[in-house]
Amino acid sequence: NVAIHCETEEESIKCCESEKHNTNNSNDGRKTHGIDELYTYESPMDSNTLTHTVISVKHTDQKYPTSPNTKFKEYVTDLANTIECFKESKLINLNRENTERDNEEIIGILIWLSSAEDRKTSLIDKLNNPVLKDDLLYERIHIIDNDRIEFIIKSINVIKEKFNQYKYSFYYIDTPNNLADGNKIYNGNILPI
Repeated sequence: NVAIHCETEEESIKCCESEKHNTNNSNDGRKTHGIDELYTYESPMDSNTLTHTVISVKHTDQKYPTSPNTKFKEYVTDLANTIECFKESKLINLNRENTERDNEEIIGILIWLSSAEDRKTSLIDKLNNPVLKDDLLYERIHIIDNDRIEFIIKSINVIKEKFNQYKYSFYYIDTPNNLADGNKIYNGNILPI
C-alpha cells in the first residue's frame, strides 16, 4: 500500500561537507542546508522502495533570465549538496522509521517559477547545455518551470471540471521494477516521480 510516511516543510539539516559546500565563501564554512519541502513515501513505481523527494522552490517576480545557465547551475548545485547531506542526516533516519523497504531513492525537484512570465513559458527551453561539476552526488533532479507546472495543474483541473462526479487518482503503470510485486496497486493519490 502506498502511503506518505512523512511530509515536512522548511526543514534545516546539518551540512556534513562544510568546506566543499561553502558556496558563499564563509570563513566558518557551510553549517546547514534548507529543505523547502520533503515527501517520503513508498514508491508505487518501484517495488519495495522508499522514495525521499527533496524539493527546492525558487520563485521570482522577475522574468526568467535570458541566459539562465549560471543561476540554474547555482540552484541545482545547492539542491545536489542538500541531497548529499540529507543522506547523512537525522531527518532521513526519522523518515526510515517503521518501514521495511530494501531499496531507497532520493530524488531532487527544483521548482523554479516566475510570476512575471506567461504561465506557459518554458525555462528549460532557454537552457543551453549547462555543465555541472563532476563531484555533485545525486541520483536525479527534476526541473519544474512555469510550463510544466501549468500542464500538471491544467490536467488535474480538466479532470475535476469534466468528471467531478468520479473519484480521480493517478495511474501507476507496470514497470520492470514492479512487475513481480504481489501487493502492487494500480492507482493512488501520489503523483509518481
